[in-house]
Amino acid sequence: MNFNQFALSKFENYVKRNDKYLDIRKKLRSAHIFKSYEEYVSYAILFSLVVAIIGLIIGILIGIIVVARIHLPTLVFTDQGVADFFNIFSPYKKYTTVAIISGTFFLMLGGMVYSAFMMYPSFQSSIRKVKIDTMLPHALMYMYSLSRGETNIVQIIKAVTEFPNIYGEVSNEFAMALRDMELLGIDFMQALRNLQKETPSQNLNEFLGNLITIIDNGGDVTDFFSVQIENYRVRKRSEHTLFLDLLGMIAECYVTGFIAGPLFLIIVGVTLGSMKSSMTWLLMGMTYVVIPLGSVAFIFLIDAILPKDEQEVGALKLHKVKEFSGIRTRNIENEQEKNSEKMLFEKYEESKKKIKLENILKDPLRTFFEEPSLSLYVSIPIALLVIMIPIFLNWKIFFRGYVVASEYITNYILIGVLIAIVPYIIFFETRHRKLWKVENSMPQFLKHLSIVNETGLSLAESLRVMLRTERGALRSYIERMYTDIAWGASTIDAFTRFANKIRVSSLSRVVALITKASETSGDIRQVLEIASTDTNMNIQLRKDKSINMLIYVIIIYITFLVFIYIIYTLTSTFLPQMAKAAGQAGGTMFIKNFSLEFNRVYFYHTALIQGFFSGIMAGVLGEGDYRSGFKHSIIMMSVAFILFRLFV
Repeated sequence: MNFNQFALSKFENYVKRNDKYLDIRKKLRSAHIFKSYEEYVSYAILFSLVVAIIGLIIGILIGIIVVARIHLPTLVFTDQGVADFFNIFSPYKKYTTVAIISGTFFLMLGGMVYSAFMMYPSFQSSIRKVKIDTMLPHALMYMYSLSRGETNIVQIIKAVTEFPNIYGEVSNEFAMALRDMELLGIDFMQALRNLQKETPSQNLNEFLGNLITIIDNGGDVTDFFSVQIENYRVRKRSEHTLFLDLLGMIAECYVTGFIAGPLFLIIVGVTLGSMKSSMTWLLMGMTYVVIPLGSVAFIFLIDAILPKDEQEVGALKLHKVKEFSGIRTRNIENEQEKNSEKMLFEKYEESKKKIKLENILKDPLRTFFEEPSLSLYVSIPIALLVIMIPIFLNWKIFFRGYVVASEYITNYILIGVLIAIVPYIIFFETRHRKLWKVENSMPQFLKHLSIVNETGLSLAESLRVMLRTERGALRSYIERMYTDIAWGASTIDAFTRFANKIRVSSLSRVVALITKASETSGDIRQVLEIASTDTNMNIQLRKDKSINMLIYVIIIYITFLVFIYIIYTLTSTFLPQMAKAAGQAGGTMFIKNFSLEFNRVYFYHTALIQGFFSGIMAGVLGEGDYRSGFKHSIIMMSVAFILFRLFV
């Protein structure tokens, strides 16, 4: 019996008797967590109890340490009744303290874990809602292109489910309706109604409601899709403005709370820290814990609200012919021959992997430019070696205090970070700019393709005509597509290979749209025009976002430079004077806790950490991708390094 089964056996009846848990059932379905609500809640209760018991044990240990090391003061009450009540526990003061601390840990950890389990389905539903709303207009365009070829609505829904890597959660939602029809025997209309009830997206809910009404009344589905596409365009423009306002508010909160705020606390902390050593721990906690965790939280927050259609996607499927089609085969009855054939196929698969590896080794730079993340498999181990070797060679230095150890290892860590991410930045930014040029060329490419196709030429002939005039970023890809077709590949396969070569979501959607439209209808001019308009609008919205967010990227840079300047001023002028005063005072006055070397090292670390996370935040705000922030991080960290190594 595993943990899930044990939890269900112990708490299933309790969960069923409590109606408050019935609401979890709908949330689980909306979040696509495929568990019964009884199983999920039972697991949550048992897991929370286990964590609470662990918290109880930790609380007992902490309580024992507290009562052993800290003198517990006597409580004084003005009310005699309260005093008499607490006087009962005075002989057991230590045991009472341990009980209070352990009980607090028990309730706090258990309650936090239980609350997290109860909130997780709603959180997951919210994430799915954003993804559905982002992909729904693109899925509608695809459905519209199929409906123009007289494809029935059931087949249209099924076609959307075939591209989960392009249409994301919309495909997953329609797959649930398809499951109801094919596996549970529910009729199509009832499956749509079930999906309408369970989807977390209000937009999809309204779309399904209108679609059901159109089908019931015998309306034209193609016209309905066309109207919906235009409605979503208008809605997307208005929502984009609200999104930019929200993003700007988050950016202002980050700048205030995690750049300007720490600067104020540092100034106050340095002054008070000379009088009270406990301020040192508060400052270190802010630099090494609060700034990193707070920045990561903001990055996750922005990522949760960002449209998810700007990400790279997986490969599209090629249309493959059946194996050995038209070739007579014989049945192999001999077991030895069967094993021999199996070994041959295994060798064939191994040979393909070996050839792929050999190609990577022959030209690793080309591989890294196509897959920038692969460079991390090389750069990170080298970076770790650069950091670890000095540690092993001089490990005793880490027992000589914070200042000495930090002076020794900080620059090695900085060099390691540079080795790890600078190559990745080069490969990523090169590919990113290349893809941006391709995406910018797509609207014009689709418009030209539509004009040429209007003359009655096939897609293959349209590509040949476009080769005469195309001089942009897409020329080499168009030439490759036409070459594939000339060598016998189908038009659909040529376009699919084109999309798989680049692997960006906008292009994959366009290719899926073109290939399906060409399969169902020879006249794809209107589909191409709609795709061109939609792609152009998405590009314009992204440019508008970049322009609007550029001001916040500049603000982050300016604020960081101000941060660096004030720290430099403190380190070069104010702190030496305090150190001089501390020396003259002989350590007897209020500045007896002051240490110039400690503050210099602490400020240096604060500047590096602030620069790293501020850079990533600048990338998230400016370009919608934390990976784009690495270049900003390197710039800011380099400024901090130069300032502290050359001028401080």
